Amino acid sequence: MLRAVRDNLADTLSTLPGLLDELHPASMHFYIANLTNMRKLLFPSLLHAYEEWDSTGCTGRLSDIVERGQDHWLSLARRIIDLCRNRHERCQQEIVSLVEASTL
Repeated sequence: MLRAVRDNLADTLSTLPGLLDELHPASMHFYIANLTNMRKLLFPSLLHAYEEWDSTGCTGRLSDIVERGQDHWLSLARRIIDLCRNRHERCQQEIVSLVEASTL
């Protein structure tokens, strides 16, 4: 789960903005096809925005969700770090609950 959070954060900060700037359809399809199941589970709105782009060619919703994702995944990562710092040995289940409640 933590790796998926980290990867979603990195992708919304760097990979996806780059893909949207250059917008080669094959690259976007390849990116989505290679998402792990956990990343898809935590970021379903990305898949919905991708499907809209794929059917309409409009990148508006995809751009919006990438922008929202930047703040969302960074905030979640910071909350996870705080949990680890404050509840050392008891943080695992709290992190799982937090991540499960923080899908986007």
